[in-house]
Amino acid sequence: MVPAPTIAGALVRVEGVEFADLERALRVRLPSLALAQQGDELPARDGLRAFVDLRRTSPTQVQVALILADGRAYFRVVDTADEPPARPVAAALALLIAAIEDDSVAPDQRDVPVPPAIAEPPPQPVQSDVPKDTFLKKTCPEVQPCPRPPSPPAPPPSPRLELGLVRYDGASFGLDRPLAGVRGAMFGLGLDLRWRRGAIAAVEVRAMVAPVDRHTLARVRVAAGAGFGVRVRTFELPIVGLVGVEWWGLPGGEVSVVRASSRPLIGGGLRLSPGFWLRLPAVAVRAGARAELWASGEPGPNGPRKPLLARPGEAALAAVGGVELNLGIEVGVWFDPGRRRRTGPKGQVR
Repeated sequence: MVPAPTIAGALVRVEGVEFADLERALRVRLPSLALAQQGDELPARDGLRAFVDLRRTSPTQVQVALILADGRAYFRVVDTADEPPARPVAAALALLIAAIEDDSVAPDQRDVPVPPAIAEPPPQPVQSDVPKDTFLKKTCPEVQPCPRPPSPPAPPPSPRLELGLVRYDGASFGLDRPLAGVRGAMFGLGLDLRWRRGAIAAVEVRAMVAPVDRHTLARVRVAAGAGFGVRVRTFELPIVGLVGVEWWGLPGGEVSVVRASSRPLIGGGLRLSPGFWLRLPAVAVRAGARAELWASGEPGPNGPRKPLLARPGEAALAAVGGVELNLGIEVGVWFDPGRRRRTGPKGQVR
């Protein structure tokens, strides 16, 4: 078995990597390898010549293409993590060159076009007697472009439509007088639809309870709205405008309503829900905070008004509606409704 020839020299083209740092790192690992940057002359030595193309494709990855003068090509992707790229790239090159010389790694491609700078020199022409009236036409070989390494696979496209079931809990605070302050505890369920470009449609049901004297004030709100969500990697900030109707009541007869009956309240507001995503194979989980500014009132001939609860002849005990700030946390589970249609029986995308 004929031993694999050694690699004597390498012509290096760099993009996003310092050649001087790479050369120092390679000298430590391969002291016998002659190096030259593209545009310089590679020293003549016995053995194979190589062309090395280094391209930094991201802050943590460098694509490596190594092409030998005999047409063999090898492609690698080196993860540099948070350190300078010269050392991990030099270590990967040293391992790849050693494996090539040991004939323990197969080339990724064969018979690729060889850059002229590392091509073997053509044999010297044989001298012959040529008549003086004969002209020789010389043709230059066509320069072949250096092949680029294969591009990494593109990430799967995001779903066209996502459906989220959202649960949230928190507290409500009144901002207007009288009776500004804590209004009660709230909990609710929502259903959100999000399109790929960020548009959001939402519908939700919220319940709130608060103690009033020896009774419990109960409020139930149904709201719907639309908005837009901004995503940056795993972070998202949805902004949704809502309008809704709220029913409320106070069981028992010892507390009465001053200047109002228990008619439904009409209101609207703005919801912000900053949070983070965790994508799983089948679903995505999102957790974050919820802040909602809401204004509501009982419709009347002079405009909406805020119902007040009080014992007859006494100061108000509680308020319903007005301007309120609702704060809490939310957790949602998101699905891709079109996943089954796009996936075959063996998990292959159709």
